[in-house]
Amino acid sequence: MSTAHAQIRPLLRAVSFDYRNIPFPVFTARRDDEIVSFNQHFVEYMQIDPGDRIGIPLPDLEARFNCELKSAIYEVMDTGKPANINDVVIRVESDEDRYASIHLMPSFSTDGSTITSCIGLINDVSGLKQMEQRLNLVQNELSIVSQVSAQLGSIMETEEILKIILIAVTAREGLGFNRAFILLLNEEQTELVGRHAIGPVDAEEAGKIWQSIPDEGKDLRTIIRSYRGSIDLGDMTLDRAARNLRYPMFGKGGALVDSITNRESQKITSKHELSTLAEQTDRLFGESALAVAPLFSRNTVHGIIVADNKITNREIADSDLDQLQMFASQAAIAIERARLYENQQSNIEKLENTNRQLERTQQEVIKMEKLSLMGEMTYRVAHELRNPLTIIGGFASLLLKSEGMSDTPRERAEIIKKECTRIEKQLDVLLDFSRSYSQEKEDVDLNRLIKIVAGMVQPKLLSSGVVVESESDDTAVTVHVHKDQLLHGLYNTVAILGELSPDNAIWRLSAADDSGKKTIDISPDIGTLGRDEAVAIIHKFVQGRGATGDLRLSLANEAIAYNGGEIGFALNDGQPKIYITFES
Repeated sequence: MSTAHAQIRPLLRAVSFDYRNIPFPVFTARRDDEIVSFNQHFVEYMQIDPGDRIGIPLPDLEARFNCELKSAIYEVMDTGKPANINDVVIRVESDEDRYASIHLMPSFSTDGSTITSCIGLINDVSGLKQMEQRLNLVQNELSIVSQVSAQLGSIMETEEILKIILIAVTAREGLGFNRAFILLLNEEQTELVGRHAIGPVDAEEAGKIWQSIPDEGKDLRTIIRSYRGSIDLGDMTLDRAARNLRYPMFGKGGALVDSITNRESQKITSKHELSTLAEQTDRLFGESALAVAPLFSRNTVHGIIVADNKITNREIADSDLDQLQMFASQAAIAIERARLYENQQSNIEKLENTNRQLERTQQEVIKMEKLSLMGEMTYRVAHELRNPLTIIGGFASLLLKSEGMSDTPRERAEIIKKECTRIEKQLDVLLDFSRSYSQEKEDVDLNRLIKIVAGMVQPKLLSSGVVVESESDDTAVTVHVHKDQLLHGLYNTVAILGELSPDNAIWRLSAADDSGKKTIDISPDIGTLGRDEAVAIIHKFVQGRGATGDLRLSLANEAIAYNGGEIGFALNDGQPKIYITFES
């Protein structure tokens, strides 16, 4: 036995004697009965319940470690040399696995002649291990972000950006998901529309997609640059299926909508939610756990990225989700930048579209004027006929009540009354026609409706310089009405106000939903009218002055009231205005 071993024998005897008072996990093992005894710190650290026992079998203890503990203990007792076991993973009843190093030392008899047992001291390094893992994860995330940024920075085409996103999400050197989908919101933000996807449909196809990527340690930047040109998403079955996907933002709800609404990434592992998604997406995804990350920048949400590991069934870790969201945020900025660039490039086309829209608007104005004239004629004819008809029918009724009338005059009076009743029914039909140009009700967005009205009435007021502006936003304010009729009523209302206004006056239309009460406000610009002048114009409007203003206003009132609306006005200290309210 060496001098060094002889010098530590007294220390080892002391440790053997006092090990139960050492303030960290300690255990001792004997060769003869393979029973391990321990102190209280060991019980707490290993989360065991010793009960009435004074020890546990060595094989049972070894089963909790990822190392050959028994053989290491026997070697220490055979050689008398201390040993260290590093990078030990210890399984406990709760929480995650613990990481530790184990220091083994021989314990000698009192006289130092023989080794009686082996003492094991456990040094927990879980905190250091977690910090190391987190550091590696952060370095990997930063590397991915840096490499993808280098590729996205110079790209201005949305299609190319989407391809880069999908390659990075599924590449081994990137996020490493089996499949990835991009769904973008439509312009009305009413539904998610499948834009592109990448990945295999089944395991056979999985072996072909990435097999051409050599395992030469290429970085993500090189992979993206190499495969942007070689991968044609349109040739992939998955991409074609994804582009047919339409997922409503309203009605179905669920995890996809929640992710966009709350702007939070999430893992979808619930069997119920996955089954529902599988049915709603024609089994495009939802058969395995999903990672969902919203694409948003500033105050704009563009859509979502959905990724899964359908082929390998690899579990989606929290770190995977964090990386996906970090990447989605970066991708959203690139998408927004590309859209701005593409909008600038399409200014000429937009001007042409505006001219075409103006032409269509003029056609709509002509159509509405014809409808207005038809309604006006119907209204006049019906009322002009109804007054004398009422008198004739009244006199016929009086004649029938006369006593002593012979049969022939009575029969003729009956015929007159009957025909009057029939004509009154026909007049009711005419009045019903004047009340509605469409008998089919539909859901109408008031914000979109006032845009249409502003565009229709503006050319009519062009000669006087009166301007009608729409202050609508993207929020839907929906009412269930006859669209053409309500459009006609609102058009006449705004047109009359414009005709009563001086040159260069400005009126603004806006719609709002206040606790279920839908409202359209028609407000003057005080800077161009002045408050008193605006009040005077509203007075004239209410009183129905003008050549045909009274009849047109009556028709407008009829149209609006028939659709559950009511015209009112406010002339108090606040902003003077005309308003139309609809009860939900």
